[in-house]
Amino acid sequence: MRRPSFRTVLRQSPPAIGIAVLAVASSIFGVSGAVPSDAAITRRQAEIENAFSRIPLQLLSDSTWIRRKEVPIPTGQLAILGETAHVSLEYQRLGSSPPVLATLFMVHCRDARSMSGHHPPVCYPASGWIQDGEPIEDTVVLSSGIELLLSGFTFHRGSSGRSLTVVNGFLIPGHGPARFAEDAKESVATLSKAVLGISQFQVLFSGRVPVEDSFRYAGEILGGLDDGLFELLIENRVTDDGPSESIVRRP
Repeated sequence: MRRPSFRTVLRQSPPAIGIAVLAVASSIFGVSGAVPSDAAITRRQAEIENAFSRIPLQLLSDSTWIRRKEVPIPTGQLAILGETAHVSLEYQRLGSSPPVLATLFMVHCRDARSMSGHHPPVCYPASGWIQDGEPIEDTVVLSSGIELLLSGFTFHRGSSGRSLTVVNGFLIPGHGPARFAEDAKESVATLSKAVLGISQFQVLFSGRVPVEDSFRYAGEILGGLDDGLFELLIENRVTDDGPSESIVRRP
């Protein structure tokens, strides 16, 4: 798969308030299939929280990114999403002058049914950002062969001159990576699937950056994460007496 190249560099870090949320789901129209026990779901949630906590200080892929700081998430936004595991970290790309800064945000919600409608074209305008044009699509292929489906959005805030670029994607148990919210409908149409939750990742850049240029940086950051994290987030079954079964297997 193609990885877009670019020359543009970024001068600012995205503000914490610009991380406007987050995950996605669809309404539940029926209840079928075996529903995992609360203990099994709690164990899965703990595994995800632990995986988020182990995201490294250095992300090594085509380039090296060094963690600078945690970026706080507004408490009210997380309350809307219910029980979640989340991480929000600012990274700087080594060897770039002026500095290139980006924020990696990932969130997993324990119950997908509580997160309907939380995706960039909804959340960012609700926080005062105005979307510029239609999203642009791209793909990042991880070393394990998992293809992350990306959508890129640009926003500006009125006459202030502030702008924001967001590279976004979803991870849906039993479905895999997804680009848009609508892709989640079939995968959370039963209670047994909905309780496995759903995840979203975003890479954010401040400034008026062409979306095509932001994809390569996002690919470097996502490619620097452990592939096992993505495999965990798209597992499609949790058992009460053993480990979860993944829909992705390493070669």
